[in-house]
Amino acid sequence: MKIINLTEFRGMPQGTVFCKYDPCCFGELQIKGETWDSDFISAPLTGVIESEGSSDMFEKLIQYEKTKESFSLDIECYGRDGLFEPNQLFAVYEKKDIAQLANKLMTLL
Repeated sequence: MKIINLTEFRGMPQGTVFCKYDPCCFGELQIKGETWDSDFISAPLTGVIESEGSSDMFEKLIQYEKTKESFSLDIECYGRDGLFEPNQLFAVYEKKDIAQLANKLMTLL
């Protein structure tokens, strides 16, 4: 893993696994998509469910809280970031980190 600045992050390829980083605090695990002129898109690996938009997602989550029923994640849901600060740092997972994470998750199956 390495910690890089916004300029370096914008130069990373699609498929980069990362999280926003504030000194000593890691954000949500995500996959980087395309880099645009002043932004980038990414897909969070947690917290996004199959839905038809944000209002549908909120309604479903409220329902799932009440009913305790299972639901599916949508890890292909890419969206525009648009909230980063010019001094934002990013923790970028390297191949060995991704392999370590994948291996750990596989032991839980």
